[in-house]
Amino acid sequence: MAALVAGCSTSPATTWDGELDEVRIWSTVRTAAEIDALRLVEARGDESGLVAAWHFDGNYDDATSNAATLTPTPANVPVFSKDTPF
Repeated sequence: MAALVAGCSTSPATTWDGELDEVRIWSTVRTAAEIDALRLVEARGDESGLVAAWHFDGNYDDATSNAATLTPTPANVPVFSKDTPF
């Protein structure tokens, strides 16, 4: 299985200067309308077709039952934001 890289590129090595509040991976195609309707709603983790969801609420845990916990690289440990839920 290939590594998942979020917030940077590995070739050439560059980082993205921004914030990620949530990342989701789906096994199904999402329409623009579906994405728009749920973009401000935190994934529960049990949605049909949801493979992984990371909320970045002070940890790297996957909200789904797949338990795909992320491991940051030592050189790129992010700072968690202090945002509030929508």
